Amino acid sequence: MIASFFKTYKAEGIKLKNTYIYWLALILTFVTPTIYVAFHLFKLKEYNKEIYPNFKIFEIVFNDISGSYLSFFYLLTLVLATSRLAQVDFKYNTWQMVETLPVSKFNIYFSKFLRVISVLFIGLLAVIVISILSALFLYLLVDNKENVSLSLPIIPYLQYLTKGIVASLFAVSVLFFISIRFSNFIFTMLIGFGLIIAMPILNALGKLPKWEMYKLIGNVTDAKSDIGKWFTYSDYVSICLAIPFLVVGYFWYKDRTFKNAFIQHKKQLLLSVATIVVFFGLAY
Repeated sequence: MIASFFKTYKAEGIKLKNTYIYWLALILTFVTPTIYVAFHLFKLKEYNKEIYPNFKIFEIVFNDISGSYLSFFYLLTLVLATSRLAQVDFKYNTWQMVETLPVSKFNIYFSKFLRVISVLFIGLLAVIVISILSALFLYLLVDNKENVSLSLPIIPYLQYLTKGIVASLFAVSVLFFISIRFSNFIFTMLIGFGLIIAMPILNALGKLPKWEMYKLIGNVTDAKSDIGKWFTYSDYVSICLAIPFLVVGYFWYKDRTFKNAFIQHKKQLLLSVATIVVFFGLAY
């Protein structure tokens, strides 16, 4: 079963080649570091004054770049990757052909989901690499190099990767669910981009829910644990809210209609309600 799943996963990767989504994800990771480095080049004298003894340049540059990337360009990558992946089959009308192959619908559905996660992972990893290169470039330009610490913050790097993916599960599951149900990828993009625009507005008004899917992603850098825990409550909320959407999305896709998937029999209805209540209750 595992071998079959990874074959399906590789097949989804072949479909993505013509969408250039991996290249787009990488290009978007360069925007924030480029602006960051350019700003400090123009303010190099002021930047030299900020260099104090044991200045952890890798960690400081990474914290500045990673937070800015997560707040916009990562969300942009998430929306584009999620909307485009499922729509490849809609565009070329290959859904029916795929379902006739000797591959389970579970493999088809979750290999697509895992592909979206892989795009996001590459984006997060690229930010780490680019932040290291940016820090090295700035180090070569500063005057008082003796005050600069060249230790790499390995733990923050690993935490950023893992927490970034976990915090994204809720957003990916929601947008992926919508993308699978509607053939027009513009609809998914409108919802995804609309929420990106609405988030700062609602936040300024004090009306942004703590469980809002993009806010959970922003908490990766904005709301770290005060007691040194690797994952915070925001990460667990993302998992608890992602599971119902993944379950509903999969069974709806598998059985084609909402009625067949959830309410055709009393047992199905009770199980569906119980799943939603349990996981939303845990999130609450």
